[in-house]
Amino acid sequence: MALSLWIVGILLVRMITFQVALSTPLVGRMGMQRSKNKVVVGFRRALIMLMATLLCISAVFTTVNLAEPVSEYNYWTSLWSYYISEMDGTFLRNEFSLPDLSEYEAEFLALEGVTDFVGFNDFYAYVTTSDEESGDSVVVITMDWDDLQRYVDTTGIDQEAYESGESVIVQIAADRIDGTYYEMEAINVSTGETVTISVTESEAVTVVPEENSDITISIDYNHFDSYFSAHGNTTLDESIFESSGLVSVDVNIGAVQLIESDETLVSLLQYDRSDRYSIENYNYYVICALPVLQEIVDEIPEGTQWWIENERFLRGQQEVGYNQGFIFTNLNAGDLGVDTAVTKLLSQIVYKSSTDLGPFEAAYYKLYNFREINYANAQVYQQSMIMTMISGVCIAIVVLLILVSTLRLETDSEKRRYGILQAIGMSRRQRNIELGRRAAIRSVIAIAAAVVSYLCYYLVMNISTIISGTSPLAILGMMFTTLAGYGLTVPVLIGILIIVFLITFAICFGSKLSINKYSIMEMLREDR
Repeated sequence: MALSLWIVGILLVRMITFQVALSTPLVGRMGMQRSKNKVVVGFRRALIMLMATLLCISAVFTTVNLAEPVSEYNYWTSLWSYYISEMDGTFLRNEFSLPDLSEYEAEFLALEGVTDFVGFNDFYAYVTTSDEESGDSVVVITMDWDDLQRYVDTTGIDQEAYESGESVIVQIAADRIDGTYYEMEAINVSTGETVTISVTESEAVTVVPEENSDITISIDYNHFDSYFSAHGNTTLDESIFESSGLVSVDVNIGAVQLIESDETLVSLLQYDRSDRYSIENYNYYVICALPVLQEIVDEIPEGTQWWIENERFLRGQQEVGYNQGFIFTNLNAGDLGVDTAVTKLLSQIVYKSSTDLGPFEAAYYKLYNFREINYANAQVYQQSMIMTMISGVCIAIVVLLILVSTLRLETDSEKRRYGILQAIGMSRRQRNIELGRRAAIRSVIAIAAAVVSYLCYYLVMNISTIISGTSPLAILGMMFTTLAGYGLTVPVLIGILIIVFLITFAICFGSKLSINKYSIMEMLREDR
């Protein structure tokens, strides 16, 4: 299609030139009649404006239409390909403990196609501040510094204090502080269903920790599992701390991050936690390094079992580590058999850690494989990106060739006019200013026409919504909101339009600068 448009455009321009030549009377000197000359000049100027407008339209449509596939491609390629976690209902808990996945990070990274491994641990806790008796139930997530930087803004946070377990990060959803009612939607990764989460005024954060203040992280290893089984939820409160099973650790808050409810570390991990770790059940999150968890576990008496949610458990006086991990791969992973390699390595980890246990009881790790799903989606948007770019570039090249050719014809026809003006006193600087002014006007008109064309196109594509009673302004507002979600915010769009304007101006103005190579006598001379 692009090649056909190119050929038709060239033939059209050649035919116009041929017809003009045929209609020019030969009166000893090649010259056009005044009336016909005006028609040709008007047609040429209209063609220049049309081509400049089409060039801007091509740039605007290509940029806007690239926003969604680029955003979606980046999203799907940034997702983890494999998730490893302990199996539900682990058998024979008194005889073994889960292997630490972080010990095998180097082996996972050594697999061809694997780009990163992110390990973490998590547990429920009750947090109180140093100057308050009341507290809040929270989710505590342990993650090392390098992995943390992938998801959280660590600017100004003391890395050494974090890694040693002296400092933690607190993430609070801003809407929870004043108890404002709101609703948010989350996607269940496992089922693909959209879940609506509501927060009422009664679920406000009761204690807002402050930076550089001390907090106490507490768990009850005796009552936790029975409390969960009896109540069917994981929300903690002071009523469960009635036994001698309470263990605590005091830490300092290195940073308090007030964020949107869908920007917490839990959500950025891109893992379905809408039931257990949603903002509906917990007021905020505490992010720390493994030494904090190790200090808690060291306080649990030797031989005591601590389960979480009938899945995770830790035993007193033992080394703790990561019992969950995300494996990231690149687009070539499918050709390298990474599925087989990861499964084989995981089976070796289980076998090494199971000692004398039978194969059934040893299968306490489970592997979630989303690699093919993620990259199938990524390839769909990659193809869309390629097609959009090829179409836009081809159309732009065709239009650019016609535009430059027409501008040069206009420049040749105006040589005599500018020669006369220069002969009566116009300087080269004044002439360039005049040429720049005309190029700027044409560029502004072309940009404005391109923007209006796209807005009209978008409204036409949503004509059924307009007929149903929605205001066109509301539809355009939704369009800008959608584009902002893809990264094309209003400032970015304005920046893109400025770049397109500068490119169009450079073409319109640069094509005219060839006139500077002529002397006054050459510009005044009429070729026979």
